[in-house]
Amino acid sequence: MRRLVTPQQLDAPPAPTRTEIERRMLTVIRRAGLPAPKVNHPIRPYVVDFAWLDHRVLVETDGYGVHGHRSAFENDRARDADLHAQGYAVLRFTWRQIADEPLQVAARLAQTLARGDRLAA
Repeated sequence: MRRLVTPQQLDAPPAPTRTEIERRMLTVIRRAGLPAPKVNHPIRPYVVDFAWLDHRVLVETDGYGVHGHRSAFENDRARDADLHAQGYAVLRFTWRQIADEPLQVAARLAQTLARGDRLAA
C-alpha cells in the first residue's frame, strides 16, 4: 500500500510507531544496539517505516494482511525501485522474520548500515 506524504507530514515531528510489527522491529533495533532510526519518516512522496538518512538506508515492515495481495506486491516493488533510484537501500522484513529471526534481521540491517556508512562518506 502506497503511503503518500501530505504537506502537514513534512513539518510534523517524528511519528511514533503505528503498528505492532513496527513496535517489534523497533525492539529488535534497540536490543541490537543499532543507531536509532527516524520512524514513519516522510521521503517524498512516501512515508517509510524506518529511515537512517545519514546511511541512506530504509526499512519497511510488511505484514501479510496488508502486503499479501497482487496490488500491494506491485506497489511495493514500484516504491522500492523509486527509492533505490533516489539513492536509498531498502530492506523489507516480514512479521515472521522479525518475530522468529530477530538476530538475523538485526545482522542484515547492521551490515547494510555499515555499507551505507561507506557509501555516504
